[in-house]
Formats: sequence, C-alpha cells, structure tokens
Amino acid sequence: MGGSGLCSRCETHRTITPLGRPGRDSGAVTGSPVLDTLPEEDDPLGVSTFVLECVHISRDTPEWVRTNIGATRALDGRQQAEWDHYRAEWSYHPNSGLNLVIRMA
Repeated sequence: MGGSGLCSRCETHRTITPLGRPGRDSGAVTGSPVLDTLPEEDDPLGVSTFVLECVHISRDTPEWVRTNIGATRALDGRQQAEWDHYRAEWSYHPNSGLNLVIRMA
C-alpha cells in the first residue's frame, strides 16, 4: 500500500490520472483516504469506480458496507459504518458523486 492508503495498482494509476477534487487531502497527511468521485456522466471511463474498488480492497471493506455505500441516495444525508479498525463516512449526490472518508476507528 502506498503513502495515500491506496493499493499499489491505484498508486500507479494515480500518476497518470488526477483523482479527487483540488485541495482535498488524499490521505497522505492524515492516513485517511478522502475519495470524491465524479458523477457517472462526467466519468465515462469509470476511473472513480476503479479507485473506489482499490480503496475497498486496501481496507478490507465488508460487502455489507459496500452495499450500503452503493445504495445511498442524496436524501439519506451523511452515512457511517464501522468494521474492524475502520470507520467510514460518506454522502452521495447525483450531481457531485460520492464523498467517502475512511479513518482508523
């Protein structure tokens, strides 16, 4: 796993594709990846989905958490879940995508 908390495959991909939004802490300082995905219409190559999968793999995110993240609607507001030594917080809006933060619990 690289300095940003992403798997090595994502670290390699990150060098060629900018991820997240400008000014966000990618986890290099806090050790907590902050992932801001793009809306599907703005991400035709699926880079956001690829990186999200890498974050899930590197954190051993349980399937029930992945399912909850995928089922979140804008109306649901900020959601959270804990597993092993991690705590995830996320929100979703179709116009701005997913915002996901995973911290050590």
